[in-house]
Amino acid sequence: MSVLEKREKSLAEAVAILIEEIHKSFPAVSTCPIPPYEDEDFTLEVKIPVAMDREQVMDACINHALKIEDQFGFTILTRIKSLPDEPKRRHQSTASGEPNNDFR
Repeated sequence: MSVLEKREKSLAEAVAILIEEIHKSFPAVSTCPIPPYEDEDFTLEVKIPVAMDREQVMDACINHALKIEDQFGFTILTRIKSLPDEPKRRHQSTASGEPNNDFR
């Protein structure tokens, strides 16, 4: 296995551990990779429900990422993004009595 392959495998393991720790702390969040901003090794977007305390999630993610950096040597940036409220469905009956599921 080449040095690059070992580094990529270690980075994948570090990201997996970070995601696991974030989900343990905040089960309602979702995560997805995004392109790095600058010179970090990996950037992870953490999507949170609007009602969730953004500062609390951000602080926890930073702490988890710093532990990963100490353990693996990788800099992983987490970006916190609030999810919009889900649209409310309109349930009106049509002339035939069938529900109308239009989103207007």
